[in-house]
Amino acid sequence: MKRVAVMIAAVLVLGAGLAWGQSCCPPPSCCPPPPCCPSPSPEPSCYEGFWLGEAILIEVIVPQGRLCSCCCPITTQISGWRVEAFLGGVVYEHTYPNPVSVDTKIVWDQKTSAGSQAAAGFYRIVVSTTDQGDVQTYIKLVDRADCRSLLCTRPSKPCGVPICNIHLKLSPIPTCGPCCDPCCDPCCLYPFYMTGTGR
Repeated sequence: MKRVAVMIAAVLVLGAGLAWGQSCCPPPSCCPPPPCCPSPSPEPSCYEGFWLGEAILIEVIVPQGRLCSCCCPITTQISGWRVEAFLGGVVYEHTYPNPVSVDTKIVWDQKTSAGSQAAAGFYRIVVSTTDQGDVQTYIKLVDRADCRSLLCTRPSKPCGVPICNIHLKLSPIPTCGPCCDPCCDPCCLYPFYMTGTGR
């Protein structure tokens, strides 16, 4: 009997000690939640990159030939074009008084409608046609000063070229200096490059 009473007393004392310890110990520290990663900036799935201040040649390509089951004469014309900020808003817009040939070469000098340099970032170039609707593509303007290497290239995510669908072809235009001699200024071999007017 004494042994049983001693065991019961020991259990009671141990239980009381555990209860007292739990009441005196501070609650376990709560781990802070992991830092939230900021959402990545929205960007188009594909685009072509250009340096800030670099004039851009825009051409409308209308595929033809038996591969595309089209041997008819091209009747498409350009009624105007515009540059939009990726998240919305027209940066520059030009409308022709009368539709012009689809072979017309368009040059955007990266100026806004107010005449200032467009900021670095993503843009959408849209060319309006008379019978094919709007044709568009995306570009990214990048500050060359951010380039840390002599081998820096324009950052691009090339889009697939549609074989039989109308699309835009973009290319950079060399900047002509005051010389305008092919010996010291190769770009002067291409007179249409010297527009620099955004039209």
